[in-house]
Amino acid sequence: MIVATLSGCTSAGTGNQARSVPGPVISRPAGSATTGAATGSGGGQLEAKFVNVGQGDCCEIKVRDGAGYFFAVIDTGPRDAANTVVSELKKMGCSTVNVLVLSHPDADHTGGATAVMENFKVLQEWDPGSSKNTATWKQTQDMIKAKAIPRVNPVTGDTASWGQASVDVLGPAPGTARKAGSDVNDACLVMSVSVGRDGILFTGDAGVNEQARMMNETIPPVEVYKVPHHGGKSCYYAPFLSKVAPEMSVIDVGVNTYGHPSPEVVSALSAYGAVYETKVNGDIDVEETGTTIGITPQSGAGRELQPKPGGGGG
Repeated sequence: MIVATLSGCTSAGTGNQARSVPGPVISRPAGSATTGAATGSGGGQLEAKFVNVGQGDCCEIKVRDGAGYFFAVIDTGPRDAANTVVSELKKMGCSTVNVLVLSHPDADHTGGATAVMENFKVLQEWDPGSSKNTATWKQTQDMIKAKAIPRVNPVTGDTASWGQASVDVLGPAPGTARKAGSDVNDACLVMSVSVGRDGILFTGDAGVNEQARMMNETIPPVEVYKVPHHGGKSCYYAPFLSKVAPEMSVIDVGVNTYGHPSPEVVSALSAYGAVYETKVNGDIDVEETGTTIGITPQSGAGRELQPKPGGGGG
């Protein structure tokens, strides 16, 4: 296996609230086109904040890494929530974003990306390699190039270490990146981020076709499930939900005219465990230690840190 490490340097003038460590390493199975290094061993601590950005997605992650922290941002909400995304990241003590992940080019997932790159040193950017003819996506790509941020297009089977967390990429499949004008939802960047036995599954807006394909993948145990496409019925695939079998589900959603989340989807999720919505609960904080997991919404009832006897997934 050939190893290729992408790393960066320090923050862009956001203070020294917490020391960040250099960027991630991608690892691919033998015979893949690009390679990296081994995944993390788990057993540390992870904090994840599902930020209430309205009708859009954003999760900010902080993971212990030796004497410092590893910071990742998965999606950045719509443009009008950019200040919130930046503010919450600074509150977490972030001085450098080790990885900026954009699950697909839709504006409700990428609208705050340029603000993140303007306010923080970003060491690496991940996206599925799809294209979309929108001003938001063009501006995002232009800034990635202007700031010479290393760009990676992970695919199924890739793994990485984010500090003491292990990352397993479940989608998209190799060669399925979408061209402009096609449905980018079926080529979303889908990944599991785990510490020990506790995992969060991030799905972007993964459509039914991508979920059906992932039925053939081994999914690490899932305690927290980021529900695809704001809980919309068009991206609900019952066999995949049964395979994931999450203890808790989070729906990133705001006031909308699309009927999100679908009552049918919420009912199906409720059969497996607690369901949280950013529209109802505000910001939603998750803490994982490897043996315990807790979820605390800004409003409404939360679930305390508790020992985990095991997890779903398969």
